[in-house]
Amino acid sequence: MRPYRAAALTPAQQRFNEYADAARTVLGVAFGRLRGRWRCLTKRNDTDVSFLPTLIAACCTLHNVCEARGDVFQSCWMEAEGGAEPREEQPPEEGEEEDAGAAEIRDALASALRG
Repeated sequence: MRPYRAAALTPAQQRFNEYADAARTVLGVAFGRLRGRWRCLTKRNDTDVSFLPTLIAACCTLHNVCEARGDVFQSCWMEAEGGAEPREEQPPEEGEEEDAGAAEIRDALASALRG
């Protein structure tokens, strides 16, 4: 979901951008840990494409079991993975319009957030 990009944002829009940025950071770390623990997710995979959803679901499930049981995550896994830096969002193309439905959802979320 895209953040608000106006020059003058309302307090609700600023709060939404802050919450969305925090959520992106948490997701980036979580996916970094997932890729660090299950190296098969970071490399080219020669399995049949129809099997990939099963492979990814299995990695996610096993990862969640490991996390829930307190399996120690080795920091060297993250370093080998290349870090958990979230990817920068691509700026919208010149003249690109926002999806009206997505903007409506973002506005509803922004108005529902309490500071």
